[in-house]
Amino acid sequence: YVTPLLHHAGLRVLHLDSSDEGLSHILSLSYRIVQLNKDQEWGYELATKACICELWCELLRKFPFTPEKTRHTAVLTSDELRTREIMKYIEIHYAERITLDDLAAQVHISKSECCRCVKRCLHMTPVEYLMKYRILESQKMLDAGVSISAACYASGFNNMSTYISSFKKVIGVLPSRYVQREST
Repeated sequence: YVTPLLHHAGLRVLHLDSSDEGLSHILSLSYRIVQLNKDQEWGYELATKACICELWCELLRKFPFTPEKTRHTAVLTSDELRTREIMKYIEIHYAERITLDDLAAQVHISKSECCRCVKRCLHMTPVEYLMKYRILESQKMLDAGVSISAACYASGFNNMSTYISSFKKVIGVLPSRYVQREST
């Protein structure tokens, strides 16, 4: 069941957006798995396994496949290869100043083609992906006890107001509320 899904063209790069009704359950299962493993209460391994099984079932429903067709989809498209390279670059350099020129140069294409390529794969622009990646990295820092200000600048944002509005957009709460909720 798992191997054909791993080669499914729709799952090579999967952006989970809470506004997409079809993916919201997958996203909530993902959050539940993280929370179970963070809390590590008695029996969390079994609960995690159940969530993973349910997650796979949801993926199978969302991305139906036939083994004959998926056998030949293991080759990545040029868009997927370029997007992976851009994502790797962002993972390494997210805390630095990154421009669209920098991202396009990594895969030797124009800025406009870079935007189109990433948008086709991730359903968001490279700048949107960078912002979300920075927010998720800052969230990890906040979880580790780093101050909001330090997390803001360490994750690559150059001003607090942009960071706060971006954090609220991605996480759904202000950073101060997030820290309060995590500390209780």
